[in-house]
Amino acid sequence: MNFRLYIAKRYLFAKRSFNIINLISRISIAGVAFASAALIIVLSAFNGLENLVESLYAKFDPEIKITAAKGKTFSTDSIPLNQLQQIADIDIISQTLEEVALFKYKKNQTIGVIKGVDENFAQISELDSAILSGDFTLTENDFNYATIGYGVAQKLAINLGDIATNLWVIVPKRENKKSINPLNDFRKKYIIPTAIFGINADFDDKYVIAPLRFVRSLLNKSNSEVSALEIKLKPNVTPEQTKQKIQQVLGENYIVKTRFELNEILYKTNKTEKWITFFILSFILVIATFNIISSMAMLILDKKNDFKTFKSMGATDFDIKRIFFYNGMLINGIGAIIGIGFGTALCLLQQYVGLIPLQGGIVEYYPVKVMWQDFIFIVAIVGIIGAIASWYPVRFLKTVSD
Repeated sequence: MNFRLYIAKRYLFAKRSFNIINLISRISIAGVAFASAALIIVLSAFNGLENLVESLYAKFDPEIKITAAKGKTFSTDSIPLNQLQQIADIDIISQTLEEVALFKYKKNQTIGVIKGVDENFAQISELDSAILSGDFTLTENDFNYATIGYGVAQKLAINLGDIATNLWVIVPKRENKKSINPLNDFRKKYIIPTAIFGINADFDDKYVIAPLRFVRSLLNKSNSEVSALEIKLKPNVTPEQTKQKIQQVLGENYIVKTRFELNEILYKTNKTEKWITFFILSFILVIATFNIISSMAMLILDKKNDFKTFKSMGATDFDIKRIFFYNGMLINGIGAIIGIGFGTALCLLQQYVGLIPLQGGIVEYYPVKVMWQDFIFIVAIVGIIGAIASWYPVRFLKTVSD
């Protein structure tokens, strides 16, 4: 075993006496362990929240969405749809048409968005997994059916069991001609509510899903008119690369966005909060390492009588400095191993077993996700801070030995 490391271990684990230096060393280990555990737990918690948000938005938002650069709608006849379908990364393309509408059910009414979707929408989204009541159905025997967001359903007090009451959808006419009777300036059609979905407030309080043919008829649009093309990609495909391929085919007249770009502010906010918290906890780790500096400074003073013995054995000033540097790194390393190990075990139990429930949440247990990339950052920051804390008192060792 390396002589310098052997002596450093002896100083740290010596059993012959227990004094204030041993106590401070153990406090230092506990401080580093606590800060390291906090880092892995907090980062895993943010990973879990980010993963939860992504899974929720994946139930409604497509992986890639194409809209017109100008105007609310465009015709599918104006784009090279066949070329899009030939892109190897694309699995399914769904046509959708959205418009703000007034919804009326019995005496209740509210403003929301009517979204017309084709049969491919069920494969593009994961809406069927978010159904709270009823069955997600678009059409059957020439009847049109609506799937309603939970918030909209609450405002309208919709009763799916009341099959005799329909949901009225009312939109303004976009033609320039105005009628003397204001009621003639609106189009309205009824649809049968058959299901209620629940994802989050961004969708639940806003959307009513209906057949594309119903919305086209309501808005007096042609059979090729859409507000967006929503795309599902094949497995293990990078959305950014596919986005570039699609943009090259469509040109500048169309906007192509990935799911991340559709909710860019939300995702960036989560990332920013995660790394701000990481640096705050890293500062707490810096404070915890002050104990290492105190412990080593006292150890150097306590063991100064051993310097002559080491030199008589052939040790140099560099060797003696390394002994105490290794001692500080051992304190830091042991604390990091204990903290990261405990934090990881706790997170894995929460991730796969569930320890802390989330009362009134959309998931049963508080979401966490352990990611190996976080270990790199944590080990790096703990190692750097520990090395600085171990080196700082050692740099004065020659003055003390003289």
